[in-house]
Amino acid sequence: MAVKLLNVFIVVLISNDNCVFKNFDETKLSIIRQGSLFAFMGLFFLLDVYTRPQLDEISNRSDRISRLGYVGISLCGLLVALSVPGKNFFENSAVVIINAFAYSFK
Repeated sequence: MAVKLLNVFIVVLISNDNCVFKNFDETKLSIIRQGSLFAFMGLFFLLDVYTRPQLDEISNRSDRISRLGYVGISLCGLLVALSVPGKNFFENSAVVIINAFAYSFK
């Protein structure tokens, strides 16, 4: 639950709507926001892999798949923010594929 809260906190804090970042370039803020999300989601995924917080292996596996989905979606957001070729695929199709993968293996 703390991971989801941090995710929302990053998205809300690092935004042009925030008065602190009002004068910053929107593209640079988007790259910083998505890079931060990718870094934190990757960190939480690695922590989950090495600490195995649940008592049984099935719950640990489910948690890892969920966190891997978060990492994949944050990577798609970072690629869209960087305006890589194929941006439309990462905005739409890739997110649907990642969610289908994450929810079907949970």
